[in-house]
Amino acid sequence: MNAQDAVDAPRIHHQWQPDKLYVEKRISPDTITLLRARGYDVESPPGAALARVEVIVNDAGWLQGGSDGRGTGKATGY
Repeated sequence: MNAQDAVDAPRIHHQWQPDKLYVEKRISPDTITLLRARGYDVESPPGAALARVEVIVNDAGWLQGGSDGRGTGKATGY
């Protein structure tokens, strides 16, 4: 997957406390069902995305950027 595809992919977040697995709404219902079957307490936070990122990757000498459409920003570098 290229940098933009990675930035655009749905996100999952888990931390120790509270012991919940937060998933974006674009995660498939089948995946959520499988996660719950494995014992995870799954929740989809309302509103905003879990995180916003911008990324620049050096791919064999070519800079590849990805800007998150979940908010405002841009991937810049030199």
